[in-house]
Amino acid sequence: MATFPRGLAAIALSAVYPRAWAHLLAPVFMYRILVHITGIPPLEAQMLRSRGERYCNYQSRISMFFPLPPREGMAA
Repeated sequence: MATFPRGLAAIALSAVYPRAWAHLLAPVFMYRILVHITGIPPLEAQMLRSRGERYCNYQSRISMFFPLPPREGMAA
């Protein structure tokens, strides 16, 4: 599995596909748009309005975007 990112980078940076490096920017761009502009900020604002303190507790336990285990010291 570790060879996949290296292989993807090799294709993106090869001389055969001169603009292929731009395809590596697409996931980064999508992450920035979802996390900072259109996805999470409006959703979290609405959830805070509708659920209040319960949602604040939930936010303190979980990762905002990536599915990670709950943070230490926080019970579910």
